[in-house]
Amino acid sequence: MKILHVTPYFYPAWSYGGTPRVVYDLCRELVSIGHEVSVWTTDAFSAEKRLEVSEREEVICGIKVRRFRNLSNRLAYRGQVYLPLGFGTAVGRRIGQFDIVHLNGYRNFLNDIAFRGLRRERVPYVFSAHGSVLPVMHKVLLKRLYDRVLGRRILRHAAGLIAITSLEAEEYVSMGVDRERIRVIPNGLDTEEFTALPAPGSFRRKYGLEGAQLVLFMGRVHAQKGLDFLVRAFASFLDSGARKAVLTVCGSDEGYGPELRRIAGELGIGSSVVQTGLLEERERLAAYRDADLVVYPSPVEVFGLVPFESMLCGTPVIVTEGSGCGAILKEASAGWLVGFGDAAGLAKRIAYALAHGEEGMEMVERGKNYIASHFKWDALAAQMSGFYTEIVAGSDNRKHEPLVLSKSREVAGE
Repeated sequence: MKILHVTPYFYPAWSYGGTPRVVYDLCRELVSIGHEVSVWTTDAFSAEKRLEVSEREEVICGIKVRRFRNLSNRLAYRGQVYLPLGFGTAVGRRIGQFDIVHLNGYRNFLNDIAFRGLRRERVPYVFSAHGSVLPVMHKVLLKRLYDRVLGRRILRHAAGLIAITSLEAEEYVSMGVDRERIRVIPNGLDTEEFTALPAPGSFRRKYGLEGAQLVLFMGRVHAQKGLDFLVRAFASFLDSGARKAVLTVCGSDEGYGPELRRIAGELGIGSSVVQTGLLEERERLAAYRDADLVVYPSPVEVFGLVPFESMLCGTPVIVTEGSGCGAILKEASAGWLVGFGDAAGLAKRIAYALAHGEEGMEMVERGKNYIASHFKWDALAAQMSGFYTEIVAGSDNRKHEPLVLSKSREVAGE
């Protein structure tokens, strides 16, 4: 099949979180199965830097990648507003050559532009929200307006929708999606990346953290990640008489860093909270390896790669109950859970986890076994390929049916 993935950010734009990594790994596996895979994306890379744009497609691990220049890099990074120049022209000229298109991420203009071309050319498409279905935490009113005007129609006209957990599947249903069009296919992990880990100690030496108990957060420094909750809990943990301990916050700052430093300063723990910025590749693994504990406090994380990457590096984890991560770790008996907002409870859980290393390592081993049986990319890509095949076959049977849009539903923003 000729498959096109549309995504606002792609390899190596790791500062945009887990989505570019997931799409990259999936596309590599689809190529290995024998599909012809293209990716249309933007030049988004980081707050300060763009990726190079060329009129010619770049081939990465067999994937044909075309990047379009964003009108504003600041809007792309700070506002998550992607305005790719020339993208509409490419859609008009070339979208019809693909057998199926996979739209990635909710509430972005790439999908809106592609949607019009897909409907015109009658090319079936699959949609993946990557944890962004519900309008929560940040710019909620603006998200609801988008959903009404543009977003819901993209969901409702999709031939299939990918949910990474059963929790996300229910979120789709709450947005009016027919349950039978949803397929639950979790994110995978490239376990080969974790077979030869960095030697212990390199991350601690670089940041002067020798001799301290090291609690780690890995991810985007954003308000929705629950970092204020984590910092307040860490302050309570230190107040309880803990020996020297440091909280390291590792990830690209999406504007929340100053607020995080303000909270830590007000609590009197500014010197015990270290922000490193984005860690790439081996340094990211070194941070996991040197940490005594990873805490992932987001209340709205549908999946989240961080807890699983941590366990593959041999480090136990705490996540919040009610999140997709929490449900998976509970099923696997592979981590400690805590209620979001319960700072005192999280402080006690951190103290317990640091004092019971053997129990933590038992959880890590159960987590590794769960990952091996549930999150291998070769098996997940085969599931995705099978879903594509079903959709394309069904679409071929409907090619010559008249295209009828319900005017009342379109006016309603569907």
